[in-house]
Amino acid sequence: MEIAMYIIWAAALVLGVVVEMASVQQIGWAAAIGSLGALITHAITKGEPLWVEFAVFGICWIISWGILFALIKPKLKQMHDKEDGFMRYID
Repeated sequence: MEIAMYIIWAAALVLGVVVEMASVQQIGWAAAIGSLGALITHAITKGEPLWVEFAVFGICWIISWGILFALIKPKLKQMHDKEDGFMRYID
């Protein structure tokens, strides 16, 4: 089971990056950061207990998503306004 979890967390990390490249939301980066945290946790704890990896994944996901959202939110209006100029009609 130990090698399988390395593969699962690495695949989740790659999948998070791919999802982020396909979309413009920060959810893919959050998943990739959470997977990296879980992968490191698995390397340290050797998979015992397994729930710790999932807890680290969830905690890292939530924290990184919050930080990324806080960093990107001020730029969001500027990015969308450059795309179509529609935001000036809303405000």
